Amino acid sequence: MICLSVCLSVCLRSTGRATFLILSLLTTTFLSSNGQEAKNCEDIPTFIGIPEETLCEQYGGGVYDLTLNSPTLNSASKLLAFLSGNTASGKIYIADDFYVDIDFHFDNCTLEIAPGKQIFVTGGPAPLMSGQYYGDGAKLYIKNSKVFACGELWKGIRLVKTGSQANITNSEVEDAEIGIDAPVSSAIGLKNAIFNRNRIGVSLGREAGSITLDNAPAFSTFSGNLFSCTAPLNGTTDEISQAGIRILRCPAAIHSEAVSKFTDSRFGIQVPGYNDYITTLSISNCDFEEVGQYGVNVVRGALTVKFCLFKNWGDRGIYAQCIYYMIIYSEAGVIASEKLVIHR
Repeated sequence: MICLSVCLSVCLRSTGRATFLILSLLTTTFLSSNGQEAKNCEDIPTFIGIPEETLCEQYGGGVYDLTLNSPTLNSASKLLAFLSGNTASGKIYIADDFYVDIDFHFDNCTLEIAPGKQIFVTGGPAPLMSGQYYGDGAKLYIKNSKVFACGELWKGIRLVKTGSQANITNSEVEDAEIGIDAPVSSAIGLKNAIFNRNRIGVSLGREAGSITLDNAPAFSTFSGNLFSCTAPLNGTTDEISQAGIRILRCPAAIHSEAVSKFTDSRFGIQVPGYNDYITTLSISNCDFEEVGQYGVNVVRGALTVKFCLFKNWGDRGIYAQCIYYMIIYSEAGVIASEKLVIHR
């Protein structure tokens, strides 16, 4: 598919604020047959520099207070018999897939996950034979904790039931394929959370089927977070994080109460393109610094950016392809460089 473009740019200025309005009906790009952006010849950035110490190197191994494995302790409801309430603390090893089937808290935990394993936030005490879950969506709370794997990547936290929630506060999530994967209507609360050395920090939506605003996964809280990559991903010599946040076939609003930062990954926020779907994305109060390629990468969408800082990116701060409209607001001087935006 080829998109042909008509572009109108308007610059409005008022006291203390510059408002840049870029309207683009369609802009030129090539999409592959499955709708996603065709691969280009640009080099994929890799890790350069001195790696920082990982959570595994600091806290992995040794003696565990609790080991969660199948079938005895593979769900939150089964774990209740060993606790005084619905909160677990201490040094914990998750050896198998773990199901959060009731509201549950990991508080002040060092939580090591076996490579390839996953935390599922479900809606009942067990999956049905069909793979579906029953009951209301459960809520997972991780507070003042460190979550990581050693050797290879773990799969991450997956919200599988409509209405489920994952809430991360003052905690670090590291070494996951996808730190939090929300393919269904669900809520994610992030406050002072660090997503480091994950292939994808947070993923909203899914590849198959389109999601409307009414049933899209969303951030219930987003404040003071950091998406980073301070060392190569587990199992690699130089691979960096693909994106801090990825949006798949759903509308998204990323409005940070306290400033959130994206750094050292290939993309800060990534929206792949689809021939049959236009992604509406709005972002505010986020900093994109030292991002390997693009701070914000949007293919076939409608983009609004407010009060964000773009600094020392690898190629461009914002790279928008087949864009339907783009609006950028900024305090005077906050968005730096005449090479901030490239749209094709």
